[in-house]
Amino acid sequence: MLPLLGVKKPDQLLALIDFCFSPDPASESSKLIDRCLQEDLFTGEQYRILPLMYGKTALERLSPSSISKVQSAYKHTFYRNHVLLNRASVMRSWLIERGFAEPVFLKGVPNCLKSASGIGSRPMVDVDLLVPEMHLNPDMILGFFKEHDFKSLGSTARSVTGESPEGFQFDFHWYLSNWAISSSVVEQLVNSSECLSFRQVAFRVPCVEHHLVHVIGHGMFDEHLAMDARWVVDVLMLLHGRFDFSEDRIVELTDQVQGRARIQSGLRILADHTPEQIQIDRDLLLAAADRIRPMSRGPAWLFNRQLIVDANRTGRYSKKDWIKGVLTTYVYTPFLLWRENRLPLKFAIGLVFDFPPVPIRRCIVLFGLKVKKHFYRLFEA
Repeated sequence: MLPLLGVKKPDQLLALIDFCFSPDPASESSKLIDRCLQEDLFTGEQYRILPLMYGKTALERLSPSSISKVQSAYKHTFYRNHVLLNRASVMRSWLIERGFAEPVFLKGVPNCLKSASGIGSRPMVDVDLLVPEMHLNPDMILGFFKEHDFKSLGSTARSVTGESPEGFQFDFHWYLSNWAISSSVVEQLVNSSECLSFRQVAFRVPCVEHHLVHVIGHGMFDEHLAMDARWVVDVLMLLHGRFDFSEDRIVELTDQVQGRARIQSGLRILADHTPEQIQIDRDLLLAAADRIRPMSRGPAWLFNRQLIVDANRTGRYSKKDWIKGVLTTYVYTPFLLWRENRLPLKFAIGLVFDFPPVPIRRCIVLFGLKVKKHFYRLFEA
């Protein structure tokens, strides 16, 4: 398992975390951040943390040019997030008018609305929203896309991505994630969701416990985020200074996801390796991790993959782990969709290849193309 701060310049990420969350950041952290801003040394993910520095008392320790960069990053994020939140509210109205269930907004929207540092403290790239059972009406989705001139950018077993005429991307989820494709997860998340108001619009978002599980899972399963570990900052924005979480809610949702062993590891890594000066409820994280239901042998083997880090600080999976990924996507996932969610098997198989779900014959052709594309990996040393 990768360390808490990943492998891409972890000393810089540690300095950013110390600066943003410690009551009295070390002077070494400020000096390192100042040098990184002057010499353009931050990674792409680390630059996304700069808006969170805005308004911190330690900001005055930086040089004027570095302060200006932080202020510019915040102002840009503040403006773009307002635009995206406006588009999200319009999308919510369109979906409800079209007859879909009210969406629950995921990831970026709740991160922004729940941030104690303001709307501009956390950049949003796109808008993720969960619309229960949306995939069961493919013609309805296609009609919705056509009505609003949306371009489909691809799909997975859990979502389809659409791009608006303005160039904004929306991820329409019907399941929480590729590692959480159970309808029971969706039901729990929707039933425990809450409304946050912004400019007289009520956005439905996951409760803080379910949002925490999603953010940890996203960070632990996304190869890029695991290497750079910016997800840790999103988690600390939720955990920092809060001691009112429901341990039961964390455990109940995690017990329903397919990759819960990684989330369990994430909880323990956060509790054991978050710098001591940052105030989070470590006892709660460890207690929740201890209560999570163990995975059975087969799924545990499929989801147990280890990133191999090379000298250039890039990560890849071994031949065996690549094969596990193929088996998980094209065999285990359709099986779960059929067994757990009562989807017709043909529909479930077609869903993992495309949306709308394609016929079995087309699935075979697409699978052959995917294997051909990645075939060289089977022979890598």
